[in-house]
Amino acid sequence: MREEVLAHLVLDVPGGADQDPAGEVVGEGVRDRQADDQARRRRELARGHPGFEPVQRAADEARHRQEERRGHEHRAEPGGEGPGPAAEVAEEAVELSHGRSRSTVRPCLRTDGDLSSRSGPGQGREPPPPVGSRAWCDAAAPACRRERGEARRETLTLAVRSDVTGVFPNPPAVSEAFTIDVAANVFDALVRFDRNLRPQPALAESWQNPDERTWVFRLRPDARFSDGSPVLASDVAASLRAVGERGFLTSFLLQDVEDVEADGASVVRIRTEHPSPLLLSQLTFGFVLPASALAKSPVPPVGSGPYAVERWTPGEGLDLVRNPHASPRPPFDRVRFVVTPDARGRAEALLSGRADVADDLPPEELDRLRADGRFRVEARPGLRVLFLAMRTNTGPFADPRVREAVELAIDRDELVARALAGRAVPATQLVPPMVMGFNPSIVPPRTDRERARELLRQAGHGEGLSVRLDGTTDRYVNDAEVLREVARQLGLAGIRVRVNALPKREFFPLVDSQGSSFYLMGFSCDTVHAGMALESLLRTPDGRGFGRQNTQGLSDPELDRLVDAAHAARDLPVRARLLSEALARVAEVRPVVPLHLQLETLAWSRRLDWEPPPNLTLRLHDVRLVTRER
Repeated sequence: MREEVLAHLVLDVPGGADQDPAGEVVGEGVRDRQADDQARRRRELARGHPGFEPVQRAADEARHRQEERRGHEHRAEPGGEGPGPAAEVAEEAVELSHGRSRSTVRPCLRTDGDLSSRSGPGQGREPPPPVGSRAWCDAAAPACRRERGEARRETLTLAVRSDVTGVFPNPPAVSEAFTIDVAANVFDALVRFDRNLRPQPALAESWQNPDERTWVFRLRPDARFSDGSPVLASDVAASLRAVGERGFLTSFLLQDVEDVEADGASVVRIRTEHPSPLLLSQLTFGFVLPASALAKSPVPPVGSGPYAVERWTPGEGLDLVRNPHASPRPPFDRVRFVVTPDARGRAEALLSGRADVADDLPPEELDRLRADGRFRVEARPGLRVLFLAMRTNTGPFADPRVREAVELAIDRDELVARALAGRAVPATQLVPPMVMGFNPSIVPPRTDRERARELLRQAGHGEGLSVRLDGTTDRYVNDAEVLREVARQLGLAGIRVRVNALPKREFFPLVDSQGSSFYLMGFSCDTVHAGMALESLLRTPDGRGFGRQNTQGLSDPELDRLVDAAHAARDLPVRARLLSEALARVAEVRPVVPLHLQLETLAWSRRLDWEPPPNLTLRLHDVRLVTRER
C-alpha cells in the first residue's frame, strides 16, 4: 500500500492549556515537554521525507518576507524562546493582541501509515508538489492564505472561572446561567436579546401577533446550521416541542407554548395557552437544532449560531470554531473558554496577552487591570441575587420559626463587608430593583440574634441546631467566603453550621436530586421579569415547567394563586402588581432568605469592539475586532 505523507502547516497559539496526544488538557510544564518531544519527532520524520526541504525552504522564505515587511521587528513570546534554527523548525511570527502574544506557524508531517516501514526514496511515492504551486498551497493552507493576502486566523480566548456543566441539550448539562449563555453562542433562537436585553430578530426576520394567543414568525432565508443545511420551519417546530416534551434545561422558560406548527418552509406559528405578552423574551431561550439531530441520542450539538462546538474537555475548557455558514460571518476562527479557577491567574492571562476576556474578577484584580490602559473593566450590580434556600416540607426548616431565626441571625451589611469587601448590594428580595415586580415596601427585619435563639428554643432546639450548608466553590463571586461568613453569623445565634462547599458540577446535581435541605444559590432574572424566579423556584411543581427548580418542597396555595394570576395577566401594570404581591408573600413564608445582589465583573482587551449587556453575560454575537492586521 502506498504511504501518503502530507506536508502542511499548523497554527498554534502559545500560552494557556493545550491538548496532549490523548486529548487531555495539560498544564504549562507538561505541555512544554510534550511540545519538545513532538517537535523532535516531527524533525526526525521530516528529514527523511523528500518533501521536507521544499516545505522548509518555503517557510523560511515566508518568514523572511514577513520580517522585511515589519522592518525586522521580530519579538518572541514573553518568557519564551525566539524562532529556532531553520534546520529545527521554520516559524512565521504573527503578532496577536497588544503586540505581545504571537502565533507560530510550524511545518509538520501528517501520516496515515507507519513511517518505520516506508519504502526507499522514489519507491511508491508521488513527488512533492512544486513550492508555491496551488497544490502546495492547498497542503499548506494557513500560510499560503496569508501569502495570497487573505485574512489570518483569529482566536478569541476567554479565561473563565468555571466550566459549563455540559453541552446543550444533553446531560450532564443543567439549568445554570453560565451553561445557557455559552450555549447561546452555538444555538440561535427565533429572537435574541440585544445589549439592552430587548428582543431582536435572530432566526426570525419578522413576526406578527394576529390575536392574543397566536404568534407568526417568518424565518430568514439565509439561515444555515453549522452542517450547511438550511434552517426550516419544521426544525423550529421540532426544537420547541422537544424543549417541553423532553425536559430540556430551558423548559421552565417556555411553558406558555401550547403548540408549534410549520407553515411551509419559512413560517412558524406558535399558539400559547393564554395571552403571553412576554413570549418574545422567553423565546430567546428556545434554541433551535435540526429535526434530524433531535432524533439522535445523544443529540449532536448542531446549531445556527456564530460558532460550533469543536471539543469539550470537562473541567478544562470548551473550544468553539466558526460556523462557516453563519451570516454575518463571525470574526473569529476559534473561541476558547479556558477554565482558570484562580482569579489572579485570569488577570495574568489578560495581562500577558494569553486571553482577551476574563470574567468574575475580585476587587484587587479589577483595580490592577484598570491601571493598565490596554483593558476595559466593568463592575456593576447585575440581575443575580444570592439567597439561602431551606427545605420547607421536612426537617428543622419545616418549622417557620426556624426559618425566621435564620433570617434574624443574618446581618447582610456585615456579610457584604466581610465576604465581599463591600462590593455588593444587600438584597431585600429575590429580584433587584430593575426587574418588573420588585416590591419596594419589603424591608428585611433587623438582625436580632437573641430573638433568633428564642425562636429556636420555641421550636424545640434549646441546645441549638446543627445543619449542613451546601454551596459552590466556583460559581458565584467569593462563594466559598460567603458560605463561611453565613456559617459564622448563624453560629452566633446558636445554629452550628458545617459548610459543604462543592464544585458546581457536583452541587447542582445534589440540589436537583433534592439531596440538600439548606443551600446557597443565585438566580438571575434575565427576562427582567420577577415571574421567571417565582415560577421556577417557588411555585408548586406542575409537570409542565412551573416549579422546575423548586427543590425546597414548597407548596403554598396563596403564592401559587398570585404567581398564576400574574402569569396570565394581559395588562403589564396588573402583572407587575401581582408579582409584587407574590414577592411579599415570599417574604412572609420565608422559603428563602435573600442575601445580596452580586456585583458582576468583566475585563477585556481594547482590541475588541464590544459593549457587553448589563448582566455581563458571555454571549459573543456582537464581539468584533477593532482593527485587523493584514
